[in-house]
Amino acid sequence: MADEKLHNRDAVINMLEANRARLGPRIRERLRNEAGIDEAALKPNYSLAEHDAMVKVFAEELYPGRPLEEATFEVGRSLLANYGRGVLGRALFSVIRLVGPIRILKRVPEYYRMTNNFAEVTISVTGPKSYDLEHNEIGGYPHYMRGSMQGSGELIGLTGYSVELLEYDGHRGRFRVSWS
Repeated sequence: MADEKLHNRDAVINMLEANRARLGPRIRERLRNEAGIDEAALKPNYSLAEHDAMVKVFAEELYPGRPLEEATFEVGRSLLANYGRGVLGRALFSVIRLVGPIRILKRVPEYYRMTNNFAEVTISVTGPKSYDLEHNEIGGYPHYMRGSMQGSGELIGLTGYSVELLEYDGHRGRFRVSWS
């Protein structure tokens, strides 16, 4: 149990808040049954599998008929858009805009650790407007992570911002991030 990969309650709350306006009875029921998430009784932590199940429920319910890669990308992107509207998100993204994304990269690994107990992230700067990010465990939906990364670049306001999934082995993922 000590080695179990856990997302903290805030990760679940952020996802629920990002989709609050679209949470109907069907989604709430699926979240309870498939992901073990009950808004009335939130737990302190959720397993990686429960978090993945939540991403899948939102992808299927909010983006019906779309391929799962595209739908999970949109779920991640909407999560960051909502985060950017909050007090903490507005402050964080204002600082990033002020100092520039490359100068803030050394802090990125700790941002990932704020919502779980397992993130090991490395950043390799590949140019003045590009870097690679490697994450040890991105769960079952790599395009969810790609979408959240895309959402962060959009919040910063970077022109031509792009996130590409370079490698994914079912756990570890590597992404290339660039802008013009």
